[in-house]
Amino acid sequence: NDRDDLELVVDLDPRVPSMMKGDIKKIHKIFRHLLGNAIKFTRRGGVYIKVYAINRSYGVNLIIEVTDTGIGMTRKDMALVSKGMYQANKSRNRSTGGIGIGLPIVYGFTHKMNGFVKIESTRGVGTTVKISLPQEVIDPAQCLSLKEDFSGDILFFTDPGKYKVPVLREFYKSMAINIAAGLKVRLYSASSSEEAEKLLEKLKVSHIFMGQEEYERNMDYFEGLCKKGYIVSVSAFADFRLPEGSRIKVMPKPLYGIPVVQILNFGEAEKDGDTDGSKEKLSLAGLTALVVDDEPMNLVVATGIFRDYKLFTDTADSGKEALEKYEKENYNLIFMDHMMPEMDGVEAMKKLREIADRMGRSPIIIALTANALSGAKEMFLQEGFDGFIAKPINIADFERVMKNVLPETVSGSEGRADA
Repeated sequence: NDRDDLELVVDLDPRVPSMMKGDIKKIHKIFRHLLGNAIKFTRRGGVYIKVYAINRSYGVNLIIEVTDTGIGMTRKDMALVSKGMYQANKSRNRSTGGIGIGLPIVYGFTHKMNGFVKIESTRGVGTTVKISLPQEVIDPAQCLSLKEDFSGDILFFTDPGKYKVPVLREFYKSMAINIAAGLKVRLYSASSSEEAEKLLEKLKVSHIFMGQEEYERNMDYFEGLCKKGYIVSVSAFADFRLPEGSRIKVMPKPLYGIPVVQILNFGEAEKDGDTDGSKEKLSLAGLTALVVDDEPMNLVVATGIFRDYKLFTDTADSGKEALEKYEKENYNLIFMDHMMPEMDGVEAMKKLREIADRMGRSPIIIALTANALSGAKEMFLQEGFDGFIAKPINIADFERVMKNVLPETVSGSEGRADA
């Protein structure tokens, strides 16, 4: 695929309400079609998704903007789409025209939810599709927030020359500025180690964020900052590996607000000698796991991470499918997304426990959730889960939870046969 190196930047305003009343299935479909369309007509650069909310008397207008650096659309294209009259022109290929079948569908769903669509496009530069959806607010609390005792400044280390398509730099910059504004933290940027050193002297920097390229160009410098007690995080591609013993935190691309907030809230720097004494690589060879999540991308990410631990992984995209698979196969570990349509994770977990009791099995069931609020962990453990991992899965979290829930023998190379 010649589009593997497209960047996806997700800019979710932390001030979006944490719970709204709307049609999640239609919103999911809108996202899928907008993303599919943007990727289809973009050869280089990337796609920028911006989500924010505007307060209204009835709640909020939820705004979803998807901008690509693709081939753009003509006025005629835009007029056809807005009338829902997309004509599938067989000769229309990716180099001549920029509307996909998804856009009229997006118009349809948006109008059903009493919202509106606006398209701005320039041929050869790209397209922005902006959706506005009225939503009632159930819980006005911010969807992303920092722990009350958070303190410190944030340094964003970026090499402005690394982007072949300069607008990508603006996407990342906007995202960083919007996260910082929404979380009310001070954000500074540096593009060289000299600049960084000056800022570190003057400010109370606690966290440093950067991309894979910046880290790889100056690894020793950033590893040194880790040793000094700074929390250093790298946003990296899936095949990225840290050197042995590194304390850098890795955020898999695409980068978005949730992993940033998790690192700000829970990514305490490891003190010297505080690596729980075991340098041995965790191996889960011989164990089987079922990952349950209704988002295909999450299943791909989790399976990739688990493969590194020699964990045999199967997947299910709903609670119902998980129950069917568990009837047939005894999995040692079940990783359960807690927010799924039809049957949520808590209900699915309880039904799995009933099947396990009936069949004399004892699975370990771990909750997976994007809800990184401070009371979430206790709530899941009270419901009956054996452990809790915040999404997206952070390797250090995963290893810590595995060591807590599995018997001693597993942290070496032996598998577990008795489960």
